[in-house]
Amino acid sequence: MGEGDKRSEFGVTAVIVHNRTMACHMCIEWVNRVYIDDVFSGGTAKDGNYPLLSTAIEGGLYHPNCMDTHSTYYEGITTVPVPPTEADKAEAVERYNALQRQRTAMRHAHRHERIADGTLDPELAMRHRRLADRWTDKAAQLMSPEQLAYLSRTRDRLSSTGYMPTFETPELRDLIEGRYPHQIRTAERLGKLDYKFHFQVDERHFAGPVSGFQQTVGLADGIVDGKGWELKTILSGRTRRTIEDAFKSAYTKEGVDVIVIDNFESLFMPDQIAIGYIWSLMERYAKHPVLFISKVGNAHWFK
Repeated sequence: MGEGDKRSEFGVTAVIVHNRTMACHMCIEWVNRVYIDDVFSGGTAKDGNYPLLSTAIEGGLYHPNCMDTHSTYYEGITTVPVPPTEADKAEAVERYNALQRQRTAMRHAHRHERIADGTLDPELAMRHRRLADRWTDKAAQLMSPEQLAYLSRTRDRLSSTGYMPTFETPELRDLIEGRYPHQIRTAERLGKLDYKFHFQVDERHFAGPVSGFQQTVGLADGIVDGKGWELKTILSGRTRRTIEDAFKSAYTKEGVDVIVIDNFESLFMPDQIAIGYIWSLMERYAKHPVLFISKVGNAHWFK
Protein backbone atom coordinates (compact mmCIF):
# COMPACT_ATOMS: atom_id res chain seq x y z
CA MET A 1 0.00 0.00 0.00
CA GLY A 2 1.60 3.26 -1.16
CA GLU A 3 0.30 5.39 1.70
CA GLY A 4 1.58 2.87 4.23
CA ASP A 5 5.02 2.83 2.62
CA LYS A 6 5.16 6.62 2.65
CA ARG A 7 4.12 6.74 6.33
CA SER A 8 6.82 4.20 7.13
CA GLU A 9 9.34 6.32 5.23
CA PHE A 10 8.43 9.40 7.30
CA GLY A 11 8.34 7.46 10.56
CA VAL A 12 4.63 8.18 11.16
CA THR A 13 2.60 5.06 11.84
CA ALA A 14 -0.49 6.40 13.62
CA VAL A 15 -3.73 6.35 11.62
CA ILE A 16 -7.34 7.29 12.25
CA VAL A 17 -10.28 5.19 11.07
CA HIS A 18 -13.04 7.55 9.99
CA ASN A 19 -16.71 7.31 10.84
CA ARG A 20 -18.92 7.25 7.72
CA THR A 21 -22.16 7.55 9.80
CA MET A 22 -23.29 4.29 8.18
CA ALA A 23 -20.80 1.77 9.53
CA CYS A 24 -22.05 -1.79 9.76
CA HIS A 25 -22.32 -3.80 12.96
CA MET A 26 -18.88 -5.35 12.28
CA CYS A 27 -17.08 -2.00 11.99
CA ILE A 28 -18.94 0.37 14.31
CA GLU A 29 -16.82 -0.65 17.31
CA TRP A 30 -13.61 0.37 15.51
CA VAL A 31 -14.40 3.70 13.83
CA ASN A 32 -13.44 7.19 15.06
CA ARG A 33 -10.38 5.78 16.79
CA VAL A 34 -6.62 6.15 16.46
CA TYR A 35 -4.45 3.08 15.84
CA ILE A 36 -0.84 2.17 15.26
CA ASP A 37 -0.72 0.84 11.72
CA ASP A 38 1.19 -2.43 12.02
CA VAL A 39 -0.41 -3.81 8.86
CA PHE A 40 0.48 -1.34 6.09
CA SER A 41 3.02 1.00 7.70
CA GLY A 42 5.14 -1.44 9.70
CA GLY A 43 4.29 0.12 13.08
CA THR A 44 4.74 -1.61 16.43
CA ALA A 45 3.17 -1.32 19.87
CA LYS A 46 6.20 0.78 20.92
CA ASP A 47 5.20 3.60 18.54
CA GLY A 48 2.51 5.03 20.84
CA ASN A 49 -0.24 4.46 23.35
CA TYR A 50 -2.78 3.36 20.77
CA PRO A 51 -4.10 -0.10 19.91
CA LEU A 52 -2.79 -1.90 16.85
CA LEU A 53 -4.73 -1.73 13.60
CA SER A 54 -4.39 -5.49 13.28
CA THR A 55 -6.50 -5.86 16.41
CA ALA A 56 -9.35 -3.94 14.78
CA ILE A 57 -9.03 -5.97 11.59
CA GLU A 58 -9.18 -9.20 13.56
CA GLY A 59 -12.31 -7.84 15.24
CA GLY A 60 -14.12 -7.28 11.92
CA LEU A 61 -12.82 -4.03 10.44
CA TYR A 62 -12.05 -4.14 6.68
CA HIS A 63 -14.18 -7.20 6.08
CA PRO A 64 -15.00 -8.08 2.44
CA ASN A 65 -16.78 -5.15 0.74
CA CYS A 66 -15.99 -2.88 3.68
CA MET A 67 -16.26 0.82 2.80
CA ASP A 68 -14.43 2.24 5.82
CA THR A 69 -11.04 3.92 5.37
CA HIS A 70 -8.20 5.32 7.43
CA SER A 71 -5.75 8.19 6.99
CA THR A 72 -2.60 9.45 8.66
CA TYR A 73 -2.99 10.76 12.20
CA TYR A 74 -0.66 13.60 13.19
CA GLU A 75 -0.29 14.06 16.93
CA GLY A 76 -1.25 17.60 17.94
CA ILE A 77 -2.57 18.48 14.46
CA THR A 78 -5.34 16.04 13.61
CA THR A 79 -8.50 16.56 15.65
CA VAL A 80 -8.85 13.82 18.22
CA PRO A 81 -11.98 11.84 17.31
CA VAL A 82 -14.76 11.10 19.73
CA PRO A 83 -15.59 7.38 19.80
CA PRO A 84 -19.23 6.67 18.92
CA THR A 85 -21.71 6.42 21.77
CA GLU A 86 -24.17 3.57 22.09
CA ALA A 87 -26.83 5.78 20.51
CA ASP A 88 -24.47 6.60 17.62
CA LYS A 89 -23.78 2.90 17.11
CA ALA A 90 -27.46 2.02 17.02
CA GLU A 91 -28.22 4.83 14.56
CA ALA A 92 -25.29 3.93 12.29
CA VAL A 93 -26.29 0.27 12.15
CA GLU A 94 -29.90 1.23 11.42
CA ARG A 95 -28.76 3.41 8.51
CA TYR A 96 -26.48 0.67 7.24
CA ASN A 97 -29.32 -1.84 7.29
CA ALA A 98 -31.57 0.62 5.44
CA LEU A 99 -28.85 1.06 2.81
CA GLN A 100 -28.65 -2.71 2.38
CA ARG A 101 -32.42 -2.88 1.87
CA GLN A 102 -32.10 -0.14 -0.74
CA ARG A 103 -29.32 -1.99 -2.53
CA THR A 104 -31.35 -5.20 -2.43
CA ALA A 105 -34.22 -3.39 -4.12
CA MET A 106 -31.88 -2.07 -6.82
CA ARG A 107 -30.45 -5.54 -7.42
CA HIS A 108 -33.99 -6.84 -7.98
CA ALA A 109 -34.64 -3.94 -10.37
CA HIS A 110 -31.47 -4.69 -12.33
CA ARG A 111 -32.31 -8.40 -12.51
CA HIS A 112 -35.76 -7.74 -13.99
CA GLU A 113 -34.28 -5.16 -16.35
CA ARG A 114 -31.75 -7.69 -17.66
CA ILE A 115 -34.50 -10.24 -18.23
CA ALA A 116 -36.62 -7.66 -20.06
CA ASP A 117 -33.69 -6.65 -22.27
CA GLY A 118 -32.79 -10.26 -23.09
CA THR A 119 -36.15 -11.86 -23.81
CA LEU A 120 -37.78 -12.05 -27.24
CA ASP A 121 -41.27 -12.31 -25.75
CA PRO A 122 -42.90 -8.83 -25.72
CA GLU A 123 -45.37 -9.74 -22.96
CA LEU A 124 -42.61 -11.16 -20.76
CA ALA A 125 -40.49 -8.07 -21.37
CA MET A 126 -43.37 -5.78 -20.41
CA ARG A 127 -44.03 -7.76 -17.22
CA HIS A 128 -40.39 -7.59 -16.12
CA ARG A 129 -40.14 -3.89 -16.97
CA ARG A 130 -43.08 -3.25 -14.67
CA LEU A 131 -41.37 -5.23 -11.93
CA ALA A 132 -38.13 -3.32 -12.51
CA ASP A 133 -40.00 -0.01 -12.18
CA ARG A 134 -41.69 -1.24 -9.00
CA TRP A 135 -38.37 -2.20 -7.38
CA THR A 136 -36.77 1.08 -8.48
CA ASP A 137 -39.60 3.01 -6.80
CA LYS A 138 -39.08 0.87 -3.69
CA ALA A 139 -35.38 1.80 -3.64
CA ALA A 140 -36.27 5.48 -3.93
CA GLN A 141 -38.60 5.19 -0.94
CA LEU A 142 -35.70 3.79 1.12
CA MET A 143 -33.50 6.86 0.67
CA SER A 144 -31.36 7.56 3.72
CA PRO A 145 -31.38 10.93 5.55
CA GLU A 146 -28.04 11.73 3.91
CA GLN A 147 -29.47 11.11 0.43
CA LEU A 148 -32.54 13.22 1.16
CA ALA A 149 -30.32 15.97 2.58
CA TYR A 150 -28.25 15.87 -0.61
CA LEU A 151 -31.34 16.45 -2.73
CA SER A 152 -32.42 19.27 -0.43
CA ARG A 153 -29.01 20.97 -0.68
CA THR A 154 -28.94 20.76 -4.46
CA ARG A 155 -32.45 22.15 -4.78
CA ASP A 156 -31.67 24.96 -2.35
CA ARG A 157 -28.57 25.79 -4.37
CA LEU A 158 -30.62 25.96 -7.55
CA SER A 159 -33.32 28.15 -6.04
CA SER A 160 -30.67 30.72 -5.15
CA THR A 161 -29.91 31.31 -8.85
CA GLY A 162 -33.07 33.37 -9.25
CA TYR A 163 -33.78 31.96 -12.74
CA MET A 164 -37.27 30.71 -13.56
CA PRO A 165 -38.32 29.26 -16.92
CA THR A 166 -41.26 30.72 -18.81
CA PHE A 167 -44.50 28.96 -19.75
CA GLU A 168 -46.80 29.09 -22.76
CA THR A 169 -49.93 29.40 -20.58
CA PRO A 170 -50.70 29.81 -16.86
CA GLU A 171 -52.56 26.48 -16.97
CA LEU A 172 -49.46 24.74 -18.30
CA ARG A 173 -47.41 26.20 -15.46
CA ASP A 174 -49.89 24.89 -12.88
CA LEU A 175 -49.83 21.46 -14.54
CA ILE A 176 -46.03 21.16 -14.59
CA GLU A 177 -45.60 22.54 -11.07
CA GLY A 178 -48.11 19.99 -9.79
CA ARG A 179 -47.13 16.89 -11.74
CA TYR A 180 -43.61 17.42 -13.09
CA PRO A 181 -41.68 19.71 -10.70
CA HIS A 182 -38.45 17.90 -11.63
CA GLN A 183 -38.78 19.31 -15.16
CA ILE A 184 -38.83 22.83 -13.72
CA ARG A 185 -35.66 22.10 -11.76
CA THR A 186 -33.99 20.83 -14.94
CA ALA A 187 -35.09 24.00 -16.76
CA GLU A 188 -33.59 26.03 -13.91
CA ARG A 189 -30.29 24.23 -14.37
CA LEU A 190 -30.44 24.95 -18.09
CA GLY A 191 -30.98 28.61 -17.26
CA LYS A 192 -27.87 28.56 -15.10
CA LEU A 193 -26.04 27.27 -18.18
CA ASP A 194 -27.45 30.19 -20.26
CA TYR A 195 -30.09 28.09 -22.01
CA LYS A 196 -33.37 29.94 -21.43
CA PHE A 197 -36.14 27.35 -21.47
CA HIS A 198 -39.74 28.11 -22.47
CA PHE A 199 -42.27 25.37 -21.67
CA GLN A 200 -44.86 24.70 -24.35
CA VAL A 201 -47.92 22.45 -24.58
CA ASP A 202 -46.30 19.16 -25.59
CA GLU A 203 -49.06 17.75 -27.75
CA ARG A 204 -51.08 18.73 -30.82
CA HIS A 205 -54.54 17.48 -31.78
CA PHE A 206 -55.70 17.02 -35.36
CA ALA A 207 -58.37 15.21 -37.34
CA GLY A 208 -57.26 12.00 -39.03
CA PRO A 209 -57.10 12.39 -42.83
CA VAL A 210 -59.11 9.21 -43.47
CA SER A 211 -61.32 8.55 -40.45
CA GLY A 212 -61.76 12.14 -39.36
CA PHE A 213 -61.33 11.10 -35.72
CA GLN A 214 -59.26 13.30 -33.43
CA GLN A 215 -55.68 12.16 -33.09
CA THR A 216 -52.78 13.41 -30.97
CA VAL A 217 -49.10 13.85 -31.72
CA GLY A 218 -46.46 14.68 -29.13
CA LEU A 219 -44.33 17.81 -29.26
CA ALA A 220 -41.10 18.81 -27.53
CA ASP A 221 -41.35 19.81 -23.86
CA GLY A 222 -40.12 23.32 -24.59
CA ILE A 223 -38.27 25.77 -26.76
CA VAL A 224 -34.71 27.15 -26.49
CA ASP A 225 -33.62 29.68 -29.13
CA GLY A 226 -36.35 28.53 -31.50
CA LYS A 227 -35.50 24.82 -31.26
CA GLY A 228 -37.49 22.05 -29.57
CA TRP A 229 -35.91 20.53 -26.46
CA GLU A 230 -37.06 17.31 -24.78
CA LEU A 231 -36.30 16.99 -21.04
CA LYS A 232 -35.40 13.82 -19.12
CA THR A 233 -34.62 14.22 -15.42
CA ILE A 234 -33.09 11.07 -13.92
CA LEU A 235 -34.32 10.60 -10.36
CA SER A 236 -34.29 6.97 -9.23
CA GLY A 237 -33.44 4.92 -12.34
CA ARG A 238 -30.08 3.30 -12.93
CA THR A 239 -30.55 1.05 -15.94
CA ARG A 240 -30.02 1.52 -19.67
CA ARG A 241 -33.76 1.73 -20.15
CA THR A 242 -33.85 4.90 -18.02
CA ILE A 243 -31.82 6.68 -20.71
CA GLU A 244 -33.43 4.83 -23.62
CA ASP A 245 -36.91 6.04 -22.60
CA ALA A 246 -35.78 9.62 -23.24
CA PHE A 247 -34.56 8.70 -26.72
CA LYS A 248 -37.76 6.78 -27.55
CA SER A 249 -39.95 9.65 -26.34
CA ALA A 250 -38.06 12.17 -28.46
CA TYR A 251 -38.05 9.82 -31.44
CA THR A 252 -41.85 9.65 -31.55
CA LYS A 253 -42.46 13.40 -31.08
CA GLU A 254 -42.57 16.22 -33.58
CA GLY A 255 -40.27 19.21 -33.45
CA VAL A 256 -37.61 17.73 -31.15
CA ASP A 257 -34.14 19.05 -31.97
CA VAL A 258 -32.25 18.38 -28.69
CA ILE A 259 -32.60 15.80 -25.92
CA VAL A 260 -31.60 16.88 -22.39
CA ILE A 261 -30.47 14.12 -20.01
CA ASP A 262 -30.26 15.62 -16.51
CA ASN A 263 -28.34 13.41 -14.05
CA PHE A 264 -27.90 16.13 -11.42
CA GLU A 265 -30.42 14.75 -8.92
CA SER A 266 -29.84 11.05 -9.58
CA LEU A 267 -28.78 8.95 -6.60
CA PHE A 268 -28.37 5.64 -8.41
CA MET A 269 -26.89 6.57 -11.82
CA PRO A 270 -23.16 7.48 -11.85
CA ASP A 271 -22.22 10.00 -14.54
CA GLN A 272 -19.87 7.62 -16.32
CA ILE A 273 -22.53 4.90 -16.51
CA ALA A 274 -25.06 7.38 -17.92
CA ILE A 275 -22.54 8.65 -20.49
CA GLY A 276 -21.81 5.07 -21.59
CA TYR A 277 -25.52 4.44 -22.11
CA ILE A 278 -25.86 7.67 -24.11
CA TRP A 279 -23.00 6.73 -26.45
CA SER A 280 -24.42 3.26 -27.08
CA LEU A 281 -27.95 4.57 -27.68
CA MET A 282 -26.88 7.34 -30.03
CA GLU A 283 -25.75 4.68 -32.50
CA ARG A 284 -29.37 3.51 -32.65
CA TYR A 285 -31.16 6.83 -32.16
CA ALA A 286 -28.80 9.11 -34.09
CA LYS A 287 -31.54 11.59 -34.90
CA HIS A 288 -30.95 14.14 -32.10
CA PRO A 289 -27.96 15.69 -30.31
CA VAL A 290 -27.92 15.22 -26.53
CA LEU A 291 -27.10 17.71 -23.78
CA PHE A 292 -26.01 15.84 -20.63
CA ILE A 293 -26.06 17.61 -17.24
CA SER A 294 -23.69 15.95 -14.76
CA LYS A 295 -23.98 15.63 -10.99
CA VAL A 296 -21.93 18.80 -10.54
CA GLY A 297 -24.09 20.76 -12.97
CA ASN A 298 -21.71 20.79 -15.94
CA ALA A 299 -23.02 20.46 -19.49
CA HIS A 300 -21.62 17.96 -22.02
CA TRP A 301 -22.80 17.79 -25.64
CA PHE A 302 -23.08 14.56 -27.61
CA LYS A 303 -23.61 15.06 -31.35
